[in-house]
Amino acid sequence: MIEGARLANREEQWHLDKKVPITIIGAMLFQAAIAVWFASKLDTRVAVIEDKLIEQTTINKRQDTEVHAIDNRLARMEERQISTLELLKDLKAEITKTEINRSK
Repeated sequence: MIEGARLANREEQWHLDKKVPITIIGAMLFQAAIAVWFASKLDTRVAVIEDKLIEQTTINKRQDTEVHAIDNRLARMEERQISTLELLKDLKAEITKTEINRSK
């Protein structure tokens, strides 16, 4: 009985015999090689993307600084424009007042 169990167990184990065509084995090895090659290429592509991400982050920070400086300059220009408009209104009122006094 023990020998029968060993024989049955042996038949259930995985084994390679002449029934498996060499083309199947070759195809499986080829697929494994392609998978390794693809993983290698994928790793290279990810590394390139990471480098570009770092470069883009640096560019974004520099642009943010420049935009902030431009925003400050624009705010100062708006304040100057408002001051100039107020001055022009005052001048116009003064001219109008002077013209009224001349016509009397």
